[in-house]
Amino acid sequence: MRKLFRNPKVELEVMREVISDPFHRLYRQRNLILHGGKLDSVALTPGLRTVAKLAGAGMDRVTHGHYVQNLRPLELVAKANIVSTSVQLFPLYRFAESGFFAV
Repeated sequence: MRKLFRNPKVELEVMREVISDPFHRLYRQRNLILHGGKLDSVALTPGLRTVAKLAGAGMDRVTHGHYVQNLRPLELVAKANIVSTSVQLFPLYRFAESGFFAV
């Protein structure tokens, strides 16, 4: 958390990359299966295990946003994008104090 508060723009970009990488790997596995008929990939099971946790956490956020803040999924994404691009302009603690992070 200290790294996030010290340099939020860089750390949020790192988080975005860390979260998107497993989905890209899973998509490559999907292409191997769909276009190459390759079902015996050693990376398929670990990839599914990793992505399942991330996808589950993402669906939890979407569900929480819907029931708590009455936000549709695209509105939730827009709100997250606003926060991630705005941290370079405003101190991160201001967002936390304002409740803007309560998603």
